[in-house]
Amino acid sequence: MNMSPPDRLHTRLRQLLRANAILLWAALVGCAGALATLLFRDSLTLLQALLFGRSGSFVEIATALPWQARLLTPCAGGFVAGCLLVLARRQAAGARADYMEVVAVGDGKVPVGLTLVNSVSSLLSIASGGSIGREGSMIQLAAMSASVIGRVARFNTVRLRLLVACGAAAGIAAAYNAPIASAFFVTEILRGAITMNSLGPIMVSAVVANITMRRLPGYHPTYEMPAFAPIANLEVVWFVALGVLAGLVAPAFLYALQRTRRLFAGSPVPLPLR
Repeated sequence: MNMSPPDRLHTRLRQLLRANAILLWAALVGCAGALATLLFRDSLTLLQALLFGRSGSFVEIATALPWQARLLTPCAGGFVAGCLLVLARRQAAGARADYMEVVAVGDGKVPVGLTLVNSVSSLLSIASGGSIGREGSMIQLAAMSASVIGRVARFNTVRLRLLVACGAAAGIAAAYNAPIASAFFVTEILRGAITMNSLGPIMVSAVVANITMRRLPGYHPTYEMPAFAPIANLEVVWFVALGVLAGLVAPAFLYALQRTRRLFAGSPVPLPLR
């Protein structure tokens, strides 16, 4: 049966909306990921102010403390963080919490309670001077937000995993101010292949997250590059040598890190004390 032009137009619009609806969800996830990142960053600032009476550069805060406080404060923060990790392990019950596992081999469901406890543990450790990165928790919270949105919208497993990947890209873009790099990283590393079906939504999410962060009050990049003098002639050789040296040292460092982690994991000392 032939349809009238208005009916054909209406049908075509419905098909386009159905095919591109994931882009709208990806944009929503990008906003949510940016807000989750901002929440963690502001919570860190607030906790620093409560602990030390000021916030900002860790180096400046530590310089103003007596040596006893520099030694004991990170230990105390690590002890409390370890207690929370014990609680998180009891809640885990074999659940996959890491966003990479959830996207690569999981069902797209990032556990909310476990993620929040782990994030608070990281928050306490970082605020008290522990030398761990804040970006991991930011990305995990952004991925959790995407998972929650997808579950509320009743996405199937395939689309939910894609949405969590969008959330991870949003978190990386918001944390590192690198939307394009984050989109390609998540698409290639987590999704396994660069295809337009996944790269499109992930790119939208990353760009929207970056724009949202820039529009929020008090925005400043996590890592601000200073102005460098131009590199002249033979000076380039030293930078090449540095790259080769870093490439040789990095595997040794990662090996030492893995060995040390295994040694601590096999220790009879309780986790909070470790």
